[in-house]
Amino acid sequence: MPGGRPTEYTEETGDIICEELVHGKSLNRITQLASMPSISTVYRWLRQQDEFRKKYEQSRLDQVETLADEIKDISDNVENGTDNVQRDRLRVDTRKWIAERMKPTKYGPKSDLNINAVVTEMPTITRGGKEIEFDIGTSESSEAPGFTSETSDDN
Repeated sequence: MPGGRPTEYTEETGDIICEELVHGKSLNRITQLASMPSISTVYRWLRQQDEFRKKYEQSRLDQVETLADEIKDISDNVENGTDNVQRDRLRVDTRKWIAERMKPTKYGPKSDLNINAVVTEMPTITRGGKEIEFDIGTSESSEAPGFTSETSDDN
């Protein structure tokens, strides 16, 4: 590799990229270094190298934890008298946005779905031409809970 950026995949270079990602650097920033491959080369490696792709994906997930730690560090610096609150707010919001999308179950918005409904009129359900009664209480029969029916001559 005399005199240029690497173009052929090596595990060592792949590991360096993944390590830098975990430390919170963007792939764009990493690939701007002269010793690193171009970003298009990294994308090609991701398509062609299964082992690198697995490491890369895990590194991206780990990177979210680094971003979460950085949010606390940035917020703590605001308490200690950092004078650029707007900039720090943007830095925190950007990290939160990334974390929410990369690990939505852990860092995404939580939704609480509560449905309260009052049934005032029961629907009429028929099976085999016979009307099925719906019982709101528990059913003692072997039918589905809440349903009672007459046996049909067709069965």
